[in-house]
Amino acid sequence: MNPFVGLRPFTAKDSDFYNGRELVTSVVETKIRLSPFTVMFARSGVGKSSFIICRLIEKLKETSYVQYINEWGQSNPEDIVKKRLEELRLNEIEKEKEDYPVLILDQFEDVFKEASNRSNLWNLFAEINNELEKKVNILISMREEWLGAWNGEVLDYLPSSLNSMLRLSPLTDREILSAINKPIKKEGSILVSSNFADAIMRDLKYPSAYGLADEFVEPGILQLVCFRMWEEASKIGQVLTIDLYNKLGGSDSIIKDHVWRRLGSVGEDNDQTPFSVSDRIFWVGLTKRLVAAHGVKASVTVGSICSRLKIDDFGIAGVAFVKATSKKSRKYLESKPEKRNSPPEELIKSIQDVFDKGVSVGFLKKQKSVSSTLDYNSILYEYSHDSLSDVFTIFAIEFESWIQKKLAILTSLVISVFILLPVATAVFPFLKENFSWEEIFLALVSIIFGTAVYLGFGWIILKIGTWIIEIISHPILRWLAKGRVPTIVTKNNMKDN
Repeated sequence: MNPFVGLRPFTAKDSDFYNGRELVTSVVETKIRLSPFTVMFARSGVGKSSFIICRLIEKLKETSYVQYINEWGQSNPEDIVKKRLEELRLNEIEKEKEDYPVLILDQFEDVFKEASNRSNLWNLFAEINNELEKKVNILISMREEWLGAWNGEVLDYLPSSLNSMLRLSPLTDREILSAINKPIKKEGSILVSSNFADAIMRDLKYPSAYGLADEFVEPGILQLVCFRMWEEASKIGQVLTIDLYNKLGGSDSIIKDHVWRRLGSVGEDNDQTPFSVSDRIFWVGLTKRLVAAHGVKASVTVGSICSRLKIDDFGIAGVAFVKATSKKSRKYLESKPEKRNSPPEELIKSIQDVFDKGVSVGFLKKQKSVSSTLDYNSILYEYSHDSLSDVFTIFAIEFESWIQKKLAILTSLVISVFILLPVATAVFPFLKENFSWEEIFLALVSIIFGTAVYLGFGWIILKIGTWIIEIISHPILRWLAKGRVPTIVTKNNMKDN
């Protein structure tokens, strides 16, 4: 069994192969035990949820009952917290454990994403903080860019929480080496060379967004690269070495190959992708809407995507596929965003299907929004890892270029036949007989005039019959969009972009 999870998130079942963070686990646990409220924050991509699920919860459960919340869309946040508190206290009554029960509130930044009055939640926190008998330790986990929202709203209710904050830092070099070497040794079927982990670690370090901090390794990307390496080594019974790593093109090529297997080979006999040809078109159109800035992923709903999406986003073949979805979808996307009403159901379903398929292959993360309505605005989607945005941008560019080249070749052939066939038909008789120069001149004038009339007539037909263009071109574009998208893999192409 592959000891690495790839792009999919860690679950509790993967705890045996989750390595690193041993020292951090003890620090966080001690912090939780000493305070009613602890706020743990971290930058995006550090892997705080995996750390909580696979390491921290397992440690806390040794002496405490633990409840874990990471979705905030079912009802009001205070109702969710109250329900889990009741469950914790019931467990404590039935059978006491050595330490107080622990309630972990993960992905807490989602609570701040909705414009609503959260005073009831903060009042509940204040009550818990002042509880003397039924004590509970609570861990709040959120992205560090939302720490300002916590300080702005909650400190008046929990002034002491400022003293119980901690930052989960990116993996240290020692933790990275542990995360690479220990799962391989524990699985036991593949050997690893001594300098293999060092090479991967150096190659996987990326700067943070805007380059404002030190380089770090995204745990998810590390898992993907190691997953691919182990998969390749197990096929040929080889030791994991730098030579094998270089043979696969390094980290950038491995990441790019992973994307191309699922998007570049759509339409082939391939069990590695759930995407269809039309899904690929939609994915390329949605790519630019999933980033807030270079290297910074955005959290979006289907509704927010629809409100900003344009028909041009889908590229040269997009109209053909949107039209195949529904005329309402095309009309909606061709209208100005400020003049739009609710998006058509067909468009909502198409985008939602593509997003859910992106979740199934690890491209996206999906979670419920803090919303009272259960519709297309109640689910949040975002890239599973920041660094994936670059490779999807590369794919969108190469995919559009690939279709344009195929269309240019086909157009050249059609135009050549359209122009040369009548000319060749008119000139062919002159090749067999002897004609005077006057007769040849008159014949050439007739050919030019006839060709002009021929082209003019064709132009008029195309001009007044746009529906004819669609009838002819849309099936052609849908046909051109099929097949394998070629790629030229260059070393460090993602970092350079």
